[in-house]
Amino acid sequence: MKQGKPASSSLLDRWRKGVPITLKALILTALGGLMAWGLLDLWEGDRLERLFTQHRLAELDEKAKEDRIHLDNAVRDRSQMARLLAGQKAFEAYVATRETEGWVDTPQPEIVYHNRKTRWLPPSSLLRGNAHIPYILLLDPLQRVREAYQVSRPPLPTAFLEGAISEVVGMDSANAILEYDDKPYLITTAALRGENQLPRGWLALVSPLDNDFLISFEHRFHTQGIVVFIKRDATQILASSRPDLIPSGTELATLEKEYYLLGKEFLDYGFYSETILHFATLIPATRLKNLEASIRTQTRTWRATSQLFLISVFFIIVFWIAHNIEKFTRSMVTFAYDHLGLKSTASLQGDQLALMGDQFQTLTSELLTARQKDADQAQQLKDSNEALRSSLEMVKRTQTQLVQSEKMAALGGLVAGISHEINTPVGIGVTAASHLERKTQECADLYQHGTMKRSDLENYFETATESTEMILTNLQRAADLIRSFKQVAVDQSTHDCRDFLLREYIDKIMISLGPRLKKTRHTFDIVCDDKLLIKSRPGAFSQIITNLVINSLNHGFQSNEGGHIKLVVIPQGEEILIRYQDNGMGIPKEFQHRIFEPFFTTKRGQGGSGLGMHIVYNLITRNLKGTILCLDAPDGGAQFDIRIPFSREECEELTE
Repeated sequence: MKQGKPASSSLLDRWRKGVPITLKALILTALGGLMAWGLLDLWEGDRLERLFTQHRLAELDEKAKEDRIHLDNAVRDRSQMARLLAGQKAFEAYVATRETEGWVDTPQPEIVYHNRKTRWLPPSSLLRGNAHIPYILLLDPLQRVREAYQVSRPPLPTAFLEGAISEVVGMDSANAILEYDDKPYLITTAALRGENQLPRGWLALVSPLDNDFLISFEHRFHTQGIVVFIKRDATQILASSRPDLIPSGTELATLEKEYYLLGKEFLDYGFYSETILHFATLIPATRLKNLEASIRTQTRTWRATSQLFLISVFFIIVFWIAHNIEKFTRSMVTFAYDHLGLKSTASLQGDQLALMGDQFQTLTSELLTARQKDADQAQQLKDSNEALRSSLEMVKRTQTQLVQSEKMAALGGLVAGISHEINTPVGIGVTAASHLERKTQECADLYQHGTMKRSDLENYFETATESTEMILTNLQRAADLIRSFKQVAVDQSTHDCRDFLLREYIDKIMISLGPRLKKTRHTFDIVCDDKLLIKSRPGAFSQIITNLVINSLNHGFQSNEGGHIKLVVIPQGEEILIRYQDNGMGIPKEFQHRIFEPFFTTKRGQGGSGLGMHIVYNLITRNLKGTILCLDAPDGGAQFDIRIPFSREECEELTE
């Protein structure tokens, strides 16, 4: 009695022969793709989280340090404002009036409070910009508070005015932090002095370091996050710019899960202070988590789309292969039936490879004889292929040598064109550094022997200033040449894309060129709408305009006679036309078609590197997707017409 096949063996046989190869490939590819996508998603998600958090926190920490710089600037602005108020003629006249009344002789003066501007303050328009200073005090020469002007605030404590503030008025530092009743105050003082340099009166600007101070600071400087003051023991929040979210008295430990503490610094400034505060910026943790989740979703969508595309492509390839296998199988079965007398298969449905295997077993014996005959031909073909392979390898080696020769020739040309230009500023920088070292040693010797005079120190400072300026100028020139050389070699550039006012940015570029232009008598005319706001890459604009101006100075204006440069910006739909003209020597016709070639210059050996206009061309055509034309100016100089798209969609496309 025959035993039946196991059910598992029957199912496996049905799967092997009965299921078409296309369906097998689709099922296996889908399962393999899902597993690969899942594993890749877990690995990529974890890696993205770690890299993003580290990079973003480092970036935000740098931004938070800018808040501290803004705070330093705000304190310096207060000092300048105090000196400005103390120097007003109205204040001097008021003090003179009080002096005639003998205000110093009053034993215990009564403090007068003002809610409106007093006579000893400047016009309201000047005070309006400093509304964040809630208290302005007038003190007599004995440092007693006589009058107080306040802006929508309750009066300062009487004990604070009568005793505490006198501790900091008249000190060497113009700014001080004073703690009274567990509340810190920022006090800025300035004196009105007579001809004998003795104080005739004092002005004191007082601001409590509270929530209102930080709210005003945040609105003025647009901080990166929530700025806070922390008590000296670093346990509690003293004040914050968002008291609705982080009220005073909040324990710092309770904020660690919801916020990142960045840019934490001591608030001491180096001036008088009886208290030490911490100034820090808090970034909500949800801000980073939401951004990270958004990026993870985008990358996950991209991976799923790309993997689905690959699966589809793979399935199409498998389908095409299976179709050809089916055709080949039919031809094989027909050949076996017609020429070898084998039985024809009734159905060709199922796995074409399995059917082909069955037919192959039958055809093997019939093909052995033909295979032996083909072996000789195969040996001949092998010999021919070996000869061809040797020839091909020789051709490849020759080609590689030619390519390397061309590369070395090109590199030699680049190095020959740039080496002289780099050597000159570096040599000047080394000479200036050596001179500065020698002068420093001489000054140190004078100091050690106690023979230094004021004139010696002044001469040293003058030498140090000139030497450092020469070092920085020449090193910057060398750095610019190297950066230009790198841009030509790598043939790429990266710039951030953002909104900016074009006229304002052009003015800043011209200011940066001030040291180069102040020694000339050339004039500039910029025609651009002050309100023209564009979204593009300001770094590219800076390089373009700078190189054009430097090109005019080096090539267009041979002498120091007054030349004229005109820059006109004309919006035209979704692009802008920038027309740059000078009335210099102009560009000969035979050179206009070569001006944008790398290292082409008519000033070889005279400071010209030949890279400036090539970089301008690459920035405009590749980075900004624009065009540039070199023309003859109407007044005989050079003219460049630049067209650059500036729409938001174009900028996003450039970023991608």
